[in-house]
Amino acid sequence: MDSHQLKNKEDVIEFLQGTGMEFEVVDHEAVPTVATMLEKVKFAQETLLAKNLFIKDKKNKDLFYLVVAKHDTNADFKLLAKHLKTSASNLRGGEED
Repeated sequence: MDSHQLKNKEDVIEFLQGTGMEFEVVDHEAVPTVATMLEKVKFAQETLLAKNLFIKDKKNKDLFYLVVAKHDTNADFKLLAKHLKTSASNLRGGEED
């Protein structure tokens, strides 16, 4: 799996377009959890949903990661840490601000 430095919404859209994969961007109000999103945001019936995990490295405070995963995926921080070449104990959820 490759890492990509996608710095804004436009970068993400450009990356997805380059994959040839079909997608639709649905802008909605901020929601704290997938469960809340499912209540508040209306999607087409056969929509595949994603969740965003904003993660920081507590040891290197300048490192932040945005992990996008299928909405029902359990985050395996040990696997993420291995891929990111850090320790799972260093990974933390990012602050809201």
